[in-house]
Amino acid sequence: MTVFAIVEDYPSPKLAETIRRIFPGEHLRVSDGHWLVSAKKTAQEVSADLGLDKGSGYRGIMVLAVSAYFGLHSSDTWDWFKSRMES
Repeated sequence: MTVFAIVEDYPSPKLAETIRRIFPGEHLRVSDGHWLVSAKKTAQEVSADLGLDKGSGYRGIMVLAVSAYFGLHSSDTWDWFKSRMES
């Protein structure tokens, strides 16, 4: 699977609910406006699934495919990440 980082300039409860609904069991809220999701899709397909198009009213949102990672965070976050990157 591919892990995607979803980054919002302006956290949206509507987008949070959409992420939870479309990616059940395959999402992790990192912080307000920052999510990780895993899917066998492209970044463009994830964006389309989330309804992120020009007429949606959303703005300041990026969907980024992650190919490598490093940093400092909770062990739960790293465990989630590692399990998805290896599947």
